Amino acid sequence: MAYVEELVKALRHEDPEIRMRVANALKELEDPRATMPLMEALNYEENEDVRRSVAWALHWVADERALLKLIGMLGDGNDSVRFWAACGLERIGDESAVEALIGALKDDYDSVRLNSIYALGRIGDRRAVEPLKEMLKDEDASIRYEAEKILREDFGVYLDCNI
Repeated sequence: MAYVEELVKALRHEDPEIRMRVANALKELEDPRATMPLMEALNYEENEDVRRSVAWALHWVADERALLKLIGMLGDGNDSVRFWAACGLERIGDESAVEALIGALKDDYDSVRLNSIYALGRIGDRRAVEPLKEMLKDEDASIRYEAEKILREDFGVYLDCNI
């Protein structure tokens, strides 16, 4: 499919709107050949909208080669970039992301915390149990509910508390 190669070239276009649309198009293709160029684009991309679109694309491609880049994106200054990074780590489901996802449980953005909970549940690494228990104190009721649900369903931990 020559579409990927042509689209990848446009990731360096001078217009950020075009770069954003290209990342969105690469997301739609879900082709692993886009992984490396998308990751490279993050090395020089300053536009937050483009970074968000690239993170979204990497989430959908769900290529394990993007694992370290997605982990790094959990520290991005843009809430949406961090959100899509957590979503991508959930889709990949690799235990090497556990520590970074545990750290993301402290993110200011509710959706990042929530998707980090989902990712930790999917990965199923027991290191997440105690940090997930701490999420039962979160100010957001949906986060408390999902943390309890993940603890129960994915880790077999039953708690005597009212969420």
